[in-house]
Amino acid sequence: MPVTLSESLAKLKMDDPLFVRNLTIYPLSNGGGSSRKVVTLAEAMDAGTVDISELEAPAVEEIILDNQADEPLFLLDGEEIFGAQQARVTTTAALIDARTSVPVPVACIEEGRWGGSSSFEGSFTSTHPRLRSIICRGVNSSLKSKQSFRAPQRLIWDEVTRKLTSLKVSSATSSFHDLATTLADETARYALDAEELAGAQGMIVAAGKDILGLEYASDADLFKRLTPRLLQGYALDALERRSVGNPASRRELDRFLDRISSLEPSRYPGVSLGQDWRFEDRRLVGRALVTDDVILQASFFPC
Repeated sequence: MPVTLSESLAKLKMDDPLFVRNLTIYPLSNGGGSSRKVVTLAEAMDAGTVDISELEAPAVEEIILDNQADEPLFLLDGEEIFGAQQARVTTTAALIDARTSVPVPVACIEEGRWGGSSSFEGSFTSTHPRLRSIICRGVNSSLKSKQSFRAPQRLIWDEVTRKLTSLKVSSATSSFHDLATTLADETARYALDAEELAGAQGMIVAAGKDILGLEYASDADLFKRLTPRLLQGYALDALERRSVGNPASRRELDRFLDRISSLEPSRYPGVSLGQDWRFEDRRLVGRALVTDDVILQASFFPC
């Protein structure tokens, strides 16, 4: 029997908060966790063991990922992939088997361009939690009605445009990649030393009393490798909140965890390996990737 979400979260201990500029990060750990050898998208691109390209007949909502490594490749939801015909964002997390080529569901985050090469150049960062929550809720709805990972494209474009305007970044093609690279020095200031999250398997991130999201991984090493990219995304939301009040209380954080634990998943086949679990109520939205009866990775956002 696969472990339940409530069982996984019940074992977690909330450690003392870390303060990074106007973000507060609450590390979560249980001193254990599973260990599975996987490579992240950033690592695979650095090593040259992944090839990402357009379909033979290019389509906005799908690309081809060829994992050429000897280990499975973990793809985070909300990862930006730029180049080719237009920049895209992954619409769910996935574990791509070793030596396997699969179609991957994506959405466009560059409204003003359709043209270029057939190959993608790289992946710079994760998108911000507000955009990831929009994608998550839209995909939840699409899975229920169409059994597909289709994201709400118009809402995604609107959010990218809103973010560009709010943070005063100019982009000729309304590109999230332009936003992320322009503000790279700013978001880098939210980086944490790896030792500050040593042993953590997750975190709750808040700006003042506003909880922005929860990130979890069953493997502490995987969580450590994902954290820099995740924090780049959270930093983009933090930059819109130049000043914040007192941090969320422990009672509010516990209530947030309890609400997540109470959600029952809808289960769907994963993109490659495992199952894609979906969670939603009127105040929360989330997803989890389950492999080998373990919740490998999960993300939750208030809405």
